[in-house]
Amino acid sequence: MNHRNRTWGFLVLWTMIAMHIAPLSPSWQEWALLSATYLLYPQMVWWITRRSSRPVPHEIMFMRIDSLLCGVWTAALHFPLWISFTLFISVLVSLTLFHGLRGLFESALSWLLGVMLVVMVTGWDFQPQTEWRVIWTALIGLSLYLLATAVDNHKRSMRLHETRQALKARELDLQKQIQEIQALQNLLREQALSDPLTGLYNRHRLEDVLTREGASSLRSQRPMSLVLIDVDHFKGINDRLGHQIGDEVLRQVAHHLQAYTRASDWCFRYGGEEFLLVFPETSLEDARQKADVLRQSLAERPLVCGDVQVDVTVSAGLASFPSDGTDMDSLIGAADKALYQAKNQGRNRVLTFSEAFSATQPLFPVFPSPASQSTE
Repeated sequence: MNHRNRTWGFLVLWTMIAMHIAPLSPSWQEWALLSATYLLYPQMVWWITRRSSRPVPHEIMFMRIDSLLCGVWTAALHFPLWISFTLFISVLVSLTLFHGLRGLFESALSWLLGVMLVVMVTGWDFQPQTEWRVIWTALIGLSLYLLATAVDNHKRSMRLHETRQALKARELDLQKQIQEIQALQNLLREQALSDPLTGLYNRHRLEDVLTREGASSLRSQRPMSLVLIDVDHFKGINDRLGHQIGDEVLRQVAHHLQAYTRASDWCFRYGGEEFLLVFPETSLEDARQKADVLRQSLAERPLVCGDVQVDVTVSAGLASFPSDGTDMDSLIGAADKALYQAKNQGRNRVLTFSEAFSATQPLFPVFPSPASQSTE
């Protein structure tokens, strides 16, 4: 673009200056100097910058030289008004477009330097008069140059706008991809923490939940209750009806547990046919009532698994934090002991750890018989 503007712009300047000096019968040296400045110089600049490893800094440097040469010719021609104006404005606009306000000042200083170099040799000599042909050539040439510059800037602005739109579209695509990746990561995280059969949380999430809810219970000074549930005679269901029916029984029991618990409660598949419920800030008695309602609702109505109706009962063992345990192992261990006793006592029942513990002790104290006393 600069090569084109400099070539055609300098050709207009050569024509304008030639029209101005022709009536003065200049020497061939003056013609040669004018032609070298405005005809050969643009091609030399193009040849140098094309082969440069740093074309932009070189182009800026040559724009400063353009301003210097135009200042020299302005003073050498004795400051003809329209020629001086055209020379000054054209170089000022060019460097300002590429270097901003800094370019404007650099161009003005370079033009002034060129003027001063000539003035120091020849002195000040103002002859502002110009012929009408030169005036019209200056007006037309300057107008064409400014129009060409405006068209070039419009094209550059459009390319910049298109580039920005493309970058914006790519940014939106990237954000969409990031959101999809985050959603996939969340899904994978949920899958890693969830049981694939029932959709409940698995044991990987349990320790974190018990730690967090235990700390919350300590702050609120309210107990946290835990219920360990086992499907009664599940092996018999699998053996009699098949594993597909057994899996469906587990899914429906899990759905039943979720339906009878609050949003703040936690449901886990603990393993096999065992489920674990965590009731935050819930007393052992309230948890027992909830567990008994769950047990009764399952026992009263058979589960429909395809064409098969399956009678299902559950046994449950309860423990409370912190009275029955203060860490995950002790708390689950207490609930497991209560569950063991519930199954030993005939299944389809709910026992707390304290009930299970007392059930393992003799109901009445054992006293020595009279015969043994007499023997002693």
